[in-house]
Formats: sequence, structure tokens, C-alpha cells
Amino acid sequence: MEVPMFFRSKTISNKFLVPMFVITFITVIVIITYSVTVISKIKTNVFQKETLSLTTYLDESISSNLKMCLTNALTLSQNTALIDALVLEDRESALDIISKVADSLSDAFDNDFKIHIHDGDVKSFLRGWNPTKNGDDLSGFRNTILEVKKTKQPVDAFELGRAGLTLRGIVPLMQMEEYYVGSLEVMLSGDVLVDDADIGIGAFMFVGVNKELSKAKETTPVANYLVTKSDIVNQDFLNEVASMPNDTLIEKKPYFETQNYFVTKYPVKDFSGKSIGMIFIGKDIAVVNNEITSAKKLATIQVIMTLGSLLLIIVVMVILLRVVISSKLRTLIDTTHDLAEGDGDLTKRLEFNTGDEFQSAAENMNRFIEKVQETVHSSLDGMHETVSASEQLSATSATLSQNIQTQTEKVEESSMLVNEVAENLDKTEELAITTTEVLEKGRDSLQELVGSMNVVVDKIVADSDAQLDMAVNMQELNEQAKAIQDVLSIISDIADQTNLLALNASIEAARAGEHGRGFAVVADEVRKLAERTQTSLADISKSTNQIVGSIGKASVAITNVSESMREASEQSKSLVTLADDTSNNLDETVAVSSEMVKMSTYIATKTKNMIAAMDEITNLSMENKHAGESVEQVSSSLAEKSSIVSNQLKKFKV
Repeated sequence: MEVPMFFRSKTISNKFLVPMFVITFITVIVIITYSVTVISKIKTNVFQKETLSLTTYLDESISSNLKMCLTNALTLSQNTALIDALVLEDRESALDIISKVADSLSDAFDNDFKIHIHDGDVKSFLRGWNPTKNGDDLSGFRNTILEVKKTKQPVDAFELGRAGLTLRGIVPLMQMEEYYVGSLEVMLSGDVLVDDADIGIGAFMFVGVNKELSKAKETTPVANYLVTKSDIVNQDFLNEVASMPNDTLIEKKPYFETQNYFVTKYPVKDFSGKSIGMIFIGKDIAVVNNEITSAKKLATIQVIMTLGSLLLIIVVMVILLRVVISSKLRTLIDTTHDLAEGDGDLTKRLEFNTGDEFQSAAENMNRFIEKVQETVHSSLDGMHETVSASEQLSATSATLSQNIQTQTEKVEESSMLVNEVAENLDKTEELAITTTEVLEKGRDSLQELVGSMNVVVDKIVADSDAQLDMAVNMQELNEQAKAIQDVLSIISDIADQTNLLALNASIEAARAGEHGRGFAVVADEVRKLAERTQTSLADISKSTNQIVGSIGKASVAITNVSESMREASEQSKSLVTLADDTSNNLDETVAVSSEMVKMSTYIATKTKNMIAAMDEITNLSMENKHAGESVEQVSSSLAEKSSIVSNQLKKFKV
């Protein structure tokens, strides 16, 4: 994540304090805005709280009074004497019974407590407060009595009577717990709620009845409601509420203010859910305003304390940042600056004994400095060895370059000698081929000679008269023998040259060392072949000389042929035999000469391969020469750079 440009040149303190001050400022604005909003709503909240408190109180007060009415009604319903009086229409006995209960409760409820008994036809049987009035039909407007008769179950509810709103608890009267004979109700005037409110919570209250439902004569109009005049109602409270605009009094808003009172409206519905009136309950506005003032004061104090706590936190954080962080960072900066810009003293260490992250960071930095110190120390030792090794490498590379130069020159000389050998081998191969051809011709001539000698022998045996012809043939034979001597002389020269060439090849192979060992073997074989050829030629020459001598003798004795025909015939046979031997020797010579040609070809091929190998050796020598020069340059560069690095490392104090 890229750091914004604004923070790049800032210190850590500024990077922390600037955002903190900005956030603090925003927080203060938010707190103040929220506080102003809350304070502006305190009045509404207090009014809603008071409304909830007053309505809750009314719910509980109405519920407890209804339960009280219903409880007393249930108690009376268990009185069998009262039920019997109802069945027997004995009002005096019934009045006596309910009077006792009424007397015990009248003091508690200031004579607001009343008991009314109805018969099974929903007609008034007995009014405890007016015993002489009875028999009137109640079924047309008393839905609660009809419900009790229908369900045979107790009912409590608000109902509207001639005296205004009353709380009623109605229970069925069952004879023998089976037969419905009527009902009984215990009633409390709505004024009892006014007394309870005044005594219980110091509130003011009155009950207003819908205008179209009220039958009271002395009333005070309050919007759409009529309030029965009563001594227990606070007239100032009633008058201020009555003076309010009708819209305020009838709107759905559950509360409103007058000059001196805070007023809550409580809708009243009868048993059937029909709206029959409104209870107005209020408290002194000064009390409510005191609550509002106290709440605002408390909220203001909370805001001030919050802002003060925030300011205190900021001051403490700034002090801690300056004392705990900035000072330690300055120590760290000074130490690292000395390492980076000073004399590079690697023996110094950071000293933090705070037991926090700075100590951990300092310990890590000290370990790092220690590793750098060890590394520099080892590098200095290694650099000395590197400089020494680079110097040795430079000397060795110079020697190597010189040796490679000498080797290259020797290889070039060897290559020249091998090329000369190759040329001589080519000539030797040509001479060997020529020798073979000459030997083949001599062999053919000798075979012809053998055939002629056979013919001569046959003619000597067959016809002595052919001596003259034989003398001519002998002369020809003498010439051919001389020719053979010439050929043998040539072959002897060739054998001498071959022997000399093999000797030279052996010498060169010895010079070539390991590479010329195979060539030396070949040269030795060629030399041995040449020696055998010379030996054979000596034999052939000897035989040829004998033939020439015999021919001479034959020429001398040709005149005595007739006399020595048999000797001549025997000698001719010996000559034929010798000629066959000579022919066989010539065959061997031809075979040896052919083998010599093959060997010469083989030697020439290997020599050419050796020439190619010598060329590769020459190329490799040149490459080695260049490589040696490169090594010398690298070693010189390495020595120079090693010296520079060594000088840099010596700047550190280890």
C-alpha cells in the first residue's frame, strides 16, 4: 500500500499526532452535534417519560380498583342468605346484608362505594344507596349485566352512569351453584381515581364524559367532554385545561402543556370498546421543567466530562509519545546514523531495558549488527585469501598461457611433420601399387618361361634336330632372364625404399608418443615385409643368375646337345622345377606386395585421421590460449575488485 505524499516527509510523531488531532476534532464536533441533538430532544423525552409514567399509573390504579370491586362482589356472591333473599324478593334482608359490607368500605372510599343487585330479568332488585328505587329495566343499556347473564362469568369494566363514569365489578348470583337468579355489582365512582392520583403521585386529574352521553346537570365543558363538578377536582387545573384550544384537546397527541401544568390524556372505553370519555391527568409544570433542567444539566455535564476525558487522553498520549516513543526513536536514529554515516563501529549496541517492543526491536537490531560484524570479520579474512588466491591465479594463468603457446607451436610442427608423412605415404602407396603391377607382370613372364621351358624339354626329347631353334630360344631365354634380373633389381630398390620409409615412419611414430603407437606397429610390419621381400628377391636373383649361367652353358654346349641330350633333358627338368619355384615365389611376392598396398592405404587413411586430429588439437590449443588469456584477465579483475572490497570492509570497526 503506497504511503500518501503528505506523510512521506513526516516524523512518526507527526504521522501519529496529525491524524489523532484530526480524528479528535471530528470526534468533538460529532459529540457536540450529538449532544445538542440529545439536549434538544430532552424536553420531548421527558414529556414522553412523564406520559408513560402517568398512563402506567392510571392503568395500575384502574386495574387495582376494578379488582377490588370484583373481589368484594365475588365475596358477596358467596353469601347464600343474600341469594335466598333475592330469590324470595326479601329486600330488607338483602339490604341488611349489603349494608354491613357497605359500612365497612364506606370509610375507605369516602362513601364512593355502592352495591347494586339485579334479578334474573335484568331489572334492578336493590340499590344499596337508594333502597326505595327498584324494578327499573336495565337490559337496554347495561351490556355488562347481559354479558354476565349470558356467560355466568364475572366482569369488570368502566361504565357510564347518571353520576358519571364508574368502575364496576359484576358477578353472577347462582343458587346452589347451578341456577342463575341474578347478578350483583360493586361500583366505585371515577372520583376515587382523582383521590388516588393526588395521594399517590401528587398529580391532578379529572374525568370528562362525551357530551352526547353525559346526563349530569352541573358540568364544566372541556372540548367535546363534560366534567361533573366535584369538590375534589383542582379547579385551577380544570380551568387551565378547559382554556386550551379544542384542537389541542382532541388531537391524537397524548400530552400537552398549559401555563402551569403538564397534562396527559387517557382515553376511556366501556365494556363494548366504545369511547365514553377522557381522563385528563397532569403534574405541576415546574416539577416537569425541573426534570427537564436536571436532564439537560446532566447531559451537559456528560458532554463536558466526555470532552475533558478525551482531552486528557490526548494529552497523556502526546506525553507518552514524546517521552516513551520519540526519545527511544532518537536513540535508535543516532545509533543507526553512526553505523551508516560514521566510522561504522560495529562494536556498539542499542541499550533498551524497557521490557516492551523497543527492547525487542533493539535486541533484534543488536543481533543483526552482531551478524554484520561477524560477516565483515569473516569477509575480511576471506578477502585476504581471495586476494592471495587471485594473485596465484594470475601467475598460474600467465604460466598456462605460455605453456599453451608452446604447445600450440609444437602441435603446429607436428602437424607439418604429419602432413609430410602423409605425402610420403601417398608416394609409397603409388610405388607399392607400381611394384605389385611389375611383380604381376614378372610372374606372368615367368609362367610363360616355364611354359616355354616345358616346350623346349619336349622338343629336346622329341626332336634333337631342333637344336638350332632351341639355341635361338635359349638366346631369347637369356634375354628374358636378364629382363628378370632388371625387374628383380627394381623390386629390390622398391623394397629398400619401403624399408627406409617404414624406418622413417617408426621414427615419427616414436616421436608422436602414445598417439603414434598404432602407426609404429604398422610401420614395423611394413619393414618386416620389406625385409622378407629383400630375402625373396635375393633367392630369386640367385635363381635367376643360375638360370642365366645355365643358359650360357646351354649356349656353349649347344653344339654338344646331341651328345648330352639326356643331361640337357635332366637339366631342363631341373630348370622347370626351379622355374616353378620361382613362379611360386613370385606369387608370394605379388601377394606381399598387394598386402603392402593395403597396409599403405590403411596407414595413409590413419595418417589422414591423425592429421584431422592434429588440426582439432591445434584448434583446441588456440581456444585454450584464448581461455588462458581470459582467465588471466578475470584473475586480474578479481584481484583488483577484491582489493577494493577489502579496503571498503576495513572501514568498519570490528
